[in-house]
Amino acid sequence: MKEKDVAGRPRSRIGVLAEDVIQKIAAGEVIESPASVVKELVENSLDAGARRVEVEIAGAGKELIRVTDDGEGIVPEDLPLAVMPHATSKLKRSEDLAAIHTLGFRGEALASIAAVSRLELISRPPELPHATRLTVTGGVAGEPVPAAGPPGTTVVVRELFFNTPARFKFLPSEAGLRRAVAETVARLALAHPEVAFRLLVEGEEKFVTPGDGNLGSVAVAWWGTGIARSLLPVPLEEGLAGKVSGVIGSPGVHRSNRQDEVFVLNGRVIESRSLAVAVERAYESLLPARRFPLAVLRLELDPAAVDVNVHPAKREVRFRDEAACFRLVHFACVRALQQSGTAAKTLAGDLQAPGGGFVRPSGSHLPAGRAAAPAGARGESSRPGELPLGLLETAREAGEGVEEVGAVAEGRAGLVGKGPAAAGLGTELPLRRALEELRVIGQFHRTYLLGETSGALWLIDQHIAHERVIFEELQEEYDQAGGRGERVVQELLLPVTVELPPALAAALPARPAARDETPPGAKAAAATARSGASAPLSFWEEMERLGFRCEPFGPGYVLVRSLPVAWRPLGGSPGEAQGTGRDRRYGEGLAAALEAAFAEAWAAWSGEKVGSDGAPWEVAGRRRILATIACHAAVKAGEPLEESQMKELVTMLARTRHPFSCPHGRPIVVEIPLSDVERRFGRPVSR
Repeated sequence: MKEKDVAGRPRSRIGVLAEDVIQKIAAGEVIESPASVVKELVENSLDAGARRVEVEIAGAGKELIRVTDDGEGIVPEDLPLAVMPHATSKLKRSEDLAAIHTLGFRGEALASIAAVSRLELISRPPELPHATRLTVTGGVAGEPVPAAGPPGTTVVVRELFFNTPARFKFLPSEAGLRRAVAETVARLALAHPEVAFRLLVEGEEKFVTPGDGNLGSVAVAWWGTGIARSLLPVPLEEGLAGKVSGVIGSPGVHRSNRQDEVFVLNGRVIESRSLAVAVERAYESLLPARRFPLAVLRLELDPAAVDVNVHPAKREVRFRDEAACFRLVHFACVRALQQSGTAAKTLAGDLQAPGGGFVRPSGSHLPAGRAAAPAGARGESSRPGELPLGLLETAREAGEGVEEVGAVAEGRAGLVGKGPAAAGLGTELPLRRALEELRVIGQFHRTYLLGETSGALWLIDQHIAHERVIFEELQEEYDQAGGRGERVVQELLLPVTVELPPALAAALPARPAARDETPPGAKAAAATARSGASAPLSFWEEMERLGFRCEPFGPGYVLVRSLPVAWRPLGGSPGEAQGTGRDRRYGEGLAAALEAAFAEAWAAWSGEKVGSDGAPWEVAGRRRILATIACHAAVKAGEPLEESQMKELVTMLARTRHPFSCPHGRPIVVEIPLSDVERRFGRPVSR
């Protein structure tokens, strides 16, 4: 009979958990998904001195994970110990925790994996004539037996989480699991370019590196040739904290999240908010808002200056001097950007670009009473084309009359700025009417359209203006395809072969089924009718509904047969996307443009699953795809436009629902009131 408390309820007594329950709880801290298994097993291979590592998964890693290496192997006597909790060859004393030199050290990985799977361990040291095999089911080990096998170790994990149904139930989608495994292998390969990696997904090779010690070779294998060529080297930098080297992306290559910021500390891939901010600060004013650079940075620090025993997964670390590490990484990235000339060119706005732009006369832009800094003064650069820091700050102070129209159009606030025109253009209706009546007078710096109203000069960013136009066209095409089950597309005369990044290729079906001609909109409607709930589409179904009809075309490639109607040259008609123009988005550059667009769209789709306004993940992901495609299809900064193209762009912008802000939230129009111009020239201000 159970004891009861004063309220008559059964009294709970304290007891010791059963061993199998303890093992499952411990396993949950280390093994969260198939990617966690791959990470732990590959790190064991690297600790064993492997020069070649092969990873194979089936069923997105839920059915099979096999990791094979050519490392030093495990002697037969140690195999039963290898799968026991807290058994390791990497630590002997508690003092060793103060200076850890290996990737693994807790002795939990194999035991945790074995507790929630059917594990098979085959290992052979090079000096022995045969291998030894050990099987473990749900944490219960069998007896080691002789087996055939090459030197090294093979770990086979089957039926992951077969005995923990709650964990299995809440695993992400198979596409997400495959992507996570691919990213895990790629990050480890970037951390160890001297090791040859090979990844097989559902029997197909998705990722392979030569193991030649060249970081560029791994970058090509993971990001593709185009992005790899844009990477900037970070020469070895030494500081008080330690050393750092690696590569970073040029400002023209950026992502919607931090998934391509890779930090390697003494050979260990880590996550560090502090280091991420250090890199991103180096790109301030070089990247659009909420965009993140690519980076692979390898830090070499004294092991005693880092605590890696923070979390069982060993992703997080603590630095003894975090500020010194921040400075080391930040200034290494700043110098890399400066040495490449990227920072100076971007900050200066390419003031001496041929065929466009002007250089302000010294002092002409300064407010009354402020003189220009003399040559050689502090903050001024001796390099041609670079705007001195002092002038940048002065220009900001002098720009009090410059107004961003986007905030008004969205109804968020009054005009940004203090000019008199703010009183006369305080609502969206006058702004839209002014845009419709705008007289286009030219192009500045091949980037901004100049327009004249009755009382101001307007500068329109041609890229984000066109991006807004295309975004709304894509949105309308998408909605029409969903509502009627139809879609109007422009069929390509010749299909275009597009290479996919491994993470996106891993999301493709291993063996494409016979083509289903049912429009994606009709599929979603039918699924909704059957289930009574909204059925989200997959990434490729979303792309097809958008107008990109793609077919698998060998490992890592798709064949694109159609494009959205909105993907066409400015001023062109549907069907001209495959013309002979020199624009990189059309003609011969179409394949490269689509490759970049697909990679960015996938990164946007697989990012955060909730929109900033709380929208559900399928809606938020869809908006990100549309914005990304619009960005890649729009005219670019630095692209000369004919007068007819400029007028057409302004006309199309005026017809959009939100003409004053781009899909990413940036203002499209900047207004300079006539009164401010007159004041600068010392003329009487017009009333």
